[in-house]
Amino acid sequence: MALEREALTHKIEDDLALRNRNWDKLTSHLEDVAFSGVQSPDVSQYITGNFQYYKSFGTVFFTITHSRLREQLESFGSRTIFTLPSGFRPRTTSFFPLVFDANTAAAVIQITSNGNVAIYSRQGTSISTNTPFIGSGCFPV
Repeated sequence: MALEREALTHKIEDDLALRNRNWDKLTSHLEDVAFSGVQSPDVSQYITGNFQYYKSFGTVFFTITHSRLREQLESFGSRTIFTLPSGFRPRTTSFFPLVFDANTAAAVIQITSNGNVAIYSRQGTSISTNTPFIGSGCFPV
């Protein structure tokens, strides 16, 4: 973030306008880096656990805790569970591994630049509804 500088050669009115532009830049920057508070969207239609996310210093952090799928996920299938609001979306599509009990499944969370959050199976067999998992990650916005 580049701020403008005052100079002895400026008129006072120009320096005041410059300061106002700098304050606008600082206010916008502070909004980008401020802690958003933890958000918990309703994903109960798709998973049994909690999905939580928050933004701090231009980075979004998320966790999925103590979860199971509500419906079986077919081999190499996917299921979108919700969409992040603008301001919380990654710059590019990002993938994060899910951790399953006893490594019985292979899946990832995909978060696209348009905010779609989906679970993708990455194995040759389906993932059943009785397979617990967790996941977490962070990405710049």
